[in-house]
Amino acid sequence: MTKLEALLQGRADAYASLQVVQDARRFIMYHKWAIEKSPLQTYASALLFSPASSLIRGLFKEEELKWITIKPAIGDK
Repeated sequence: MTKLEALLQGRADAYASLQVVQDARRFIMYHKWAIEKSPLQTYASALLFSPASSLIRGLFKEEELKWITIKPAIGDK
């Protein structure tokens, strides 16, 4: 992700892509332990405990488990 972010830096036509890559990098770094230890649980926990304004959470909203009806209010960091 760092290499991809570096490739996109400074490109005027890649602003939206850069935003997604930066958010994905933050997501990976914040949830690194869970992803490494229990990768299949990432959708159930990492997405759920990401800020509501996270681009990655929004992009993968359909992957959230439907049976979880009460979700924590996670603010922006």
